[in-house]
Amino acid sequence: MHFLKRLSRFLACRTMRASVRMIVAPAAVKWAESLKKFPGSEKTGESGFSIANGSQEGFFSSLDKDTKRRTRFAKGQALLMDHPARDPIHLVNSLDWSGKDCPKTVIDIGGSHGRLMEAILRNSPEVQQGVVQDLPGVVDRAIVPKGLEDRMSFEGYDFFTSQERKADVRIFRVILHDWPDADAIRILRNQISVLEVGDWIIFNEGVMEGVIEDKAFQDQMQR
Repeated sequence: MHFLKRLSRFLACRTMRASVRMIVAPAAVKWAESLKKFPGSEKTGESGFSIANGSQEGFFSSLDKDTKRRTRFAKGQALLMDHPARDPIHLVNSLDWSGKDCPKTVIDIGGSHGRLMEAILRNSPEVQQGVVQDLPGVVDRAIVPKGLEDRMSFEGYDFFTSQERKADVRIFRVILHDWPDADAIRILRNQISVLEVGDWIIFNEGVMEGVIEDKAFQDQMQR
């Protein structure tokens, strides 16, 4: 009974409830079936998600069409990003952007509502312009933080299309791990047309440890 009370309090938190539903439902219950039906597949339409939804559509495409699911995903992501290990300040503090080495323009590709960009601009006043790019359905609801109206903006962009905006630095933070290798390559190739000598691309992803043989569940969750 004590456990059930604790669990109820746990799920009473809206962001926690959204996070659990984002991770567990509905695709997770179809994982085993998808592994049997599509062994080794990396195709978008061959997954637990596609079986659960009876569609060949990918997860992120579905978010753009389903307001309820999109809202739940945003709340769930917000909770995950609130973990101290995921705080964008860790990346910001690792960037030595002072004096002549400071970029003038920075793009955060797939940057959602701009939490990372806000941290960059507030900690690096020499950066003149920060642009957050994400799908139109995401950035349409984004709000520029107070005090950054002249330096920060949002822009609709699908990274499976060719990039048109030039920048000294473009950042992919916890983006590429969501995609099979072939799609990750497409995402990066779409940046080539606007790259110039001296431009930077920064990848910020979790670093995997070796296989955790005595902790199979923990190892599986990391992957």
